[in-house]
This record gives sequence, structure tokens and C-alpha cells, in this order.
Amino acid sequence: HGGWYSFGLVGLVAIICGVGTGFDPLLATLQSVAYPIVWYFAGSLRAALIGNLALIGAVGVGFLFSLGTSQQALIQTAITCALSLGLSLGLGLWFSRVYDTIAERQLLIDQLEAAQQELSALSRDAGAASERERLAREIHDTIAQDLTGLVLTAQRGLRELDAGNTAA
Repeated sequence: HGGWYSFGLVGLVAIICGVGTGFDPLLATLQSVAYPIVWYFAGSLRAALIGNLALIGAVGVGFLFSLGTSQQALIQTAITCALSLGLSLGLGLWFSRVYDTIAERQLLIDQLEAAQQELSALSRDAGAASERERLAREIHDTIAQDLTGLVLTAQRGLRELDAGNTAA
């Protein structure tokens, strides 16, 4: 989101709401669709706030065209615009915070998954190293036993020869 496309879309939405309200004040209800569009496409908090102000300004001008500038019309316009802007800002800021929290949690989840994969790889490597060490000890022990057996057999054979027992 953001950029000239979003700027143009937010401007177009504001103009449509303002012109619609200028023709019929009941079309000010288009704000219920327009504000979420502004928040979604604004791209940043600052742009969303500016978009909200542009939208309420356009709707306010539309009210002046449709209702006139009598004291009662100005009061109705001011109350409607203030309530609309207040609700939009409240909901928009709340949703922005929720979105930021979701994004932070997703980042933490991604980091956790990466750490789990790394831990799994390290565990596999440690298991393989442990198995290699076990096999090395087993081979070493087997060779050592065989060599010890050969040495003992040779020593016994030497003793038998020294004793004159050539048959053994």
C-alpha cells in the first residue's frame, strides 16, 4: 500500500463521498465504507490521518452544499463530522495497533520456527556425532581386545616353547 495509487484512490473516495453528500445528506453514510478504505490504502499512520481529514473535509463541504449554512445546518454538519471523524480515528488507530501487534507476533513466530529448525538440525548433527563416537569406541575396543588376545596367545606360546612343549 502507499504511493501515488493509494493517494489517488483515497482522494477519489473523498471526492465521491463529498459530492454524494452534496447531492443528498443521507449519502454521508458512504463514510462507513470510505473510512476503512482510507485506513487500508493509506500506507502509513500519517497518510491515514491526512486521508481521514480529507474525507471529513469533503463530506463537510458536501453537507454545506446540501443543507446550507443556517445555524442549525452548521451545527448538524459539525456534530456529524466530529462523530464520524472521532469514530474513524478511534477504530482506525485501534485496528492499526492490532495489525502492528499481529505483525510483531508473526515475526516472533517466524523467529521461533527458525530457531526450532536450527535446534532440530543441531540435534540431528549431535546425534550423528554421538553415533560416530560410539562406533569409534566400539571399533577401538574390538581391535584392542583382539590385539590383547593375540598378545596373550603369543606370550602363552612363548612360555610353552620355553617349557619345551613344541606341540602346543
